[in-house]
Amino acid sequence: MADLETNIATITLSDLKRDPKAAITAYGDRPVAVLENGRVMFYCLSAAGYEALQDCLDDLELGAIADARANTPVVRVSLDEL
Repeated sequence: MADLETNIATITLSDLKRDPKAAITAYGDRPVAVLENGRVMFYCLSAAGYEALQDCLDDLELGAIADARANTPVVRVSLDEL
């Protein structure tokens, strides 16, 4: 098992089949690239890692919405008007 330059852990498909839980928990919430014959076949994430990824994607989407609305005119209202 080695790390790629992108800081993604790697594991062989054989190691993953042998002990899937140990293979994933060994890397915490980092993504793990599963290799077969030296080629990446797929990526694995723990549940917490997947949730963190989803949070990042949500933040990016909200940032894009905020950026799109940044140049819209400001409408001032009082609390009574609401």
